[in-house]
Amino acid sequence: MQALGSARAAAACVGACGGAVQRVSAQRAASSALGSINKQVTGAIKLRPAVTRLSEHLGAETRMDRYGVFDHTSWFEAPAGDAMAAARVLDNALKAGTDVQVLRAYGAVRELGASALGKVSHRSFQTLLERVQASVGARTVATEASSLSAHFGGLTGTAVAELAFQVREDYLASEHAPSIEMDVAVLRLLRHVEVEEVSTAVQAIKAMTQDWASVDAAKGTGDGDGSGKGGTRTSSFVTAETCNEIVSVFAASGQVDVCKAVIARMLELGITADVETFCRLVVGQCNAGDVAGAEELAEQIYEHGSKEQVRFVRESLLRAHAQQGNVSQAHKYFDAIGRAAAAAGEASTEAGGQTTGTYNSLLLAFAERGLPGDVTRTYRRMRQAQVEGDAETYVFMIRGYGRAGDATSAARAYRRRTCKGSGRRWTCTRR
Repeated sequence: MQALGSARAAAACVGACGGAVQRVSAQRAASSALGSINKQVTGAIKLRPAVTRLSEHLGAETRMDRYGVFDHTSWFEAPAGDAMAAARVLDNALKAGTDVQVLRAYGAVRELGASALGKVSHRSFQTLLERVQASVGARTVATEASSLSAHFGGLTGTAVAELAFQVREDYLASEHAPSIEMDVAVLRLLRHVEVEEVSTAVQAIKAMTQDWASVDAAKGTGDGDGSGKGGTRTSSFVTAETCNEIVSVFAASGQVDVCKAVIARMLELGITADVETFCRLVVGQCNAGDVAGAEELAEQIYEHGSKEQVRFVRESLLRAHAQQGNVSQAHKYFDAIGRAAAAAGEASTEAGGQTTGTYNSLLLAFAERGLPGDVTRTYRRMRQAQVEGDAETYVFMIRGYGRAGDATSAARAYRRRTCKGSGRRWTCTRR
């Protein structure tokens, strides 16, 4: 009996030790796995913890797990009043955070004032504008207004323009010198301003030109006001690229006369207006409803432009005819885009060189005419070609069914809707 008791005790001891060993092994394996993931993630996107002195933050707020590995939330939270940590959080949010985290981090930096803004690098400001541009460029049709607490793609065009200009003002307040790269990024976002509020873009452009003149005057270059009068040199910021972006801002709102005035001023200053300049003018004419004038100018672009420029012009004309409900002309440009892609060997067997945007334009043409059968056939053709639809696709389908009084099909298309965005007019989005 004594031997049996000893054997049982030994077995229990072995079992307890084995369980302890297994738990330790599991903890080590988990620690190793978490450490490996942490190294991989931080090595790939180079995130920096906001809190760097762990000895001063040993409580729960350190965001350390039981194995001594940083929890990911520490990358996007900073101690109150710490300017350097706030700048790090903004940098991390731009690299791996959501739009909400970016806006929260940017707001925290702005609340701390110039001392925190001065710790934000040129690249971070530039990335912030690129992040907004990417989100805005991915949206399509406005279904409802959103606040800054949502996401960049939900902002109205005017809110986007104001945000872009605010970022530029903060950039200058942080004692960064004006740069063409930054201003071009701002101008690209000013395109999205609402037509009735284009004065917002005008004021921003005036402020930019004044800053350009001030910088050149301080450096002793240019003519002080960028006018180029008297044969003196113009501002170093007034280049073909910046002028083209200014043309794009007014083209997006259909201000053709202003576009032509900017182009004329370019020529007076000795800046060559290239094919890209006139591509922007075509967009302006399309947005103004002057499709005949746009087609006349497009003939010159077909002759002298690149394949990308020719396709862009055709897509612009396709959308312009679609907005007018001109089905035959919309089909003409839709087919021309497919033929050109096939001739260049760029058309896949399924899509035939067409994209979501070109299919959406064709759907818009049928929707404007209230042709539900053609809307359905075009959507089926789109799906068979393995071209994904977006919010604009379903909005145009709903419009087409609604105008034909087909409430059942309109409700079915509404249920297919998968995303939201904004963009009531065809805007110049090429870079």
